[in-house]
Amino acid sequence: MYTVSLNEPERYYLCLLLLNISGATSFDYLKTVDNTLYETSKEAAIKRNLLAEDKEWKEALEEAGSFRMPPQLRQLFAFICIFVTPKNLRSLWDRFRSLLIEDYLKKFCEINAELIAMREIEDILRLHGKNYKDFGLPTPSTLIPKQIFNAEKKISRREK
Repeated sequence: MYTVSLNEPERYYLCLLLLNISGATSFDYLKTVDNTLYETSKEAAIKRNLLAEDKEWKEALEEAGSFRMPPQLRQLFAFICIFVTPKNLRSLWDRFRSLLIEDYLKKFCEINAELIAMREIEDILRLHGKNYKDFGLPTPSTLIPKQIFNAEKKISRREK
């Protein structure tokens, strides 16, 4: 099976439809629900209740967690925020928190590791014109002392 990036949301939703609908004969067939043809695969997936309870995002993070490093998982989490906006981001964060902060736990206490990971995700969100407030999450930049974050950046640069 091919991997589909969240950077291409329409392809992602098309893949989701293909995995859940048997006997598809065309793209229009996949995007038709109750005799209504929807413009996008995302709309069709929503109407088919394939996006209920953020199940697909939990599965995506679980799968990625088995073979990706924490920085890649944080990037995936940020992309899920930016391109998808699941119903309950806080629940996703809580469920995958240990994987998202795993590398920072080697250098920092749990609280600082979490804050640094959140700050890194926030930096990705800002690159896309978003921030934690857009998603109802606490803002890590107000929680983390800058000297801890800057010290971590220096450590990671030396390791490279």
